[in-house]
Amino acid sequence: MRFKSFATLILISAFLSACKQTALGYNDMLIGSQVRISELMDTIFNENTSVEKITELRKEIVNAANLGLSESLNSEAFDETSEFKDQAVKYYSFVGSYFSDESLDSIFYLLNSDQRIEKLDSGRLFIVQKDLNTLSKFEDELKEAQIKFSETHNLNLAE
Repeated sequence: MRFKSFATLILISAFLSACKQTALGYNDMLIGSQVRISELMDTIFNENTSVEKITELRKEIVNAANLGLSESLNSEAFDETSEFKDQAVKYYSFVGSYFSDESLDSIFYLLNSDQRIEKLDSGRLFIVQKDLNTLSKFEDELKEAQIKFSETHNLNLAE
């Protein structure tokens, strides 16, 4: 009888340990969609990317942002602080909202070339630059929260 109880206790402990998320897994879950978004943005801002391809990539960015937001919102804070999670929520919320704007397709296309950028209205260019600076701010804040999290949990994150 004691053996059965002990074996059951061991199995339950092993199961709970396997279910508990590691710091690295938590980091990867919060950052995974951000990495994908960065890759898609690199392609959007390539001079050779067509406006049709930009449309496709922008929609993929919205999908990745929605996935990242959902995963972030549905996760519990890893430890006593939720700063990393909170920054991920802010980042994905902004990205999903901003890139939902279909008018960005033609604007990004114009931004990709020195010749085409001259066709962009200076007022609209100012607004887009301001929005991209806001995106950069959210990205920097997420990166700072990730670094703080990695230092707290002794993670060695590769660039």
